[in-house]
Amino acid sequence: MNSTIEIPWQSVLKDQEDIKTIATETLHQVIDHLPSFAPYDLTLMGGKSGIILFYSYLYKATQNIDYYNQAVTFIEESLVEASPETMDLSLAAGYAGLVWVMVHVAEILDLDASEIAQNLDAYIKNYSKKSLQEGDYDYMYFGMGGMLYALEKGNEEEFLGECVDLLASFAKKDEKGIRWSESPTYTQISDKEDLAEDVVIYNLGLSHGISSIVVVLARCFKAGVRQNTCKELLTGIIQYFLNCKDVPMQNNSDKEEDRYQCHFSYTNREGENAIPDVTTNLRWCYGDLGITAAISLAGQYTQDSEWLQLGAQLAIDCARRHTHKVEVTSVTEAGLCHGTIGNAHIFNRLYHLHHLSELKEASNFWLKKGLEQYEEWGQKFLVNETLFGQPQVPGLLEGYAGIGLALMSFIYDVDPAWDKVLLLS
Repeated sequence: MNSTIEIPWQSVLKDQEDIKTIATETLHQVIDHLPSFAPYDLTLMGGKSGIILFYSYLYKATQNIDYYNQAVTFIEESLVEASPETMDLSLAAGYAGLVWVMVHVAEILDLDASEIAQNLDAYIKNYSKKSLQEGDYDYMYFGMGGMLYALEKGNEEEFLGECVDLLASFAKKDEKGIRWSESPTYTQISDKEDLAEDVVIYNLGLSHGISSIVVVLARCFKAGVRQNTCKELLTGIIQYFLNCKDVPMQNNSDKEEDRYQCHFSYTNREGENAIPDVTTNLRWCYGDLGITAAISLAGQYTQDSEWLQLGAQLAIDCARRHTHKVEVTSVTEAGLCHGTIGNAHIFNRLYHLHHLSELKEASNFWLKKGLEQYEEWGQKFLVNETLFGQPQVPGLLEGYAGIGLALMSFIYDVDPAWDKVLLLS
């Protein structure tokens, strides 16, 4: 069913020139739309840092010097505008994200990112370690964001090893497997404090939950960091995922026409007064698709054939869910986080990992759905306009920059390595 042989990235639309033409035209309209969203904030997920990725990859794909100049201009502006008053030290909204982008695009743009990395290195690492010591592992806003920066920078075995040890120190281990309770600060900002006192939330998602730990540990393993510890933790996490798979969920239906074939809810809740969480539709942030991507990467980076096979089977199950009308109509936005183009990109990535034709078909299905929605909405994508009060329309995670990057991965034979920041590679 599976192969671990890596093949060069190739457009999956080589034999579908009609769809490729529409995707290319839509990408150019995204390029035209982006300036209208200015002024941008400086963040990775919602603003300028994500747009730097967009223009950098446009340049890499086309070698058009105008895109190079645009990327460099945004970098220069960001370095001038960045300040402790406008940015924290997180990956999603702060300096860790800005520096991650600088390090990532340095080779594409032939730039030297060492000075900015050196100036902020200690602050980012200290923020990460302090967050992990407080149990806040969330990769977007707290502890593991600095780990992602260090993995991108390279040669950071000591720091990464300390972080792996910190993660291990507050993991819960029992017969169900290994898991971490949800980052306490994220629980506060996501309005879950009204749950019964004895209820412990185990967030399963890729955006803020245990799936993100899977990918970071797998990448640490690949980098040669605490390999025994990483493998032990990964083994326990995947055991826990299997323990959570197909448990009762609040809105699961027994009617065949309504059934989502959903394996995982948003969270798993433990405690005498715990009430099951609800089912999830296909999306990056929570549920089956993000968990599938995480398990697949764990298999790839550790060369564990059982995990690869599990990831492949879950991916096939996800691919078959688009036959359900309720599933398809519930995905109304287009962005990478929980939209049609986001689903298309994840299936595209899973196809390149597992080499299964059904995943390619699912990728093309969601791409076509997203392109159809673009026309239905009057040649615009429906995206989340704000997240925690911050504008998202131009951004990487939920906005036009991310949509454009995903479209590029269908059009050009250029590996979308930018998606490392979304834990998809």
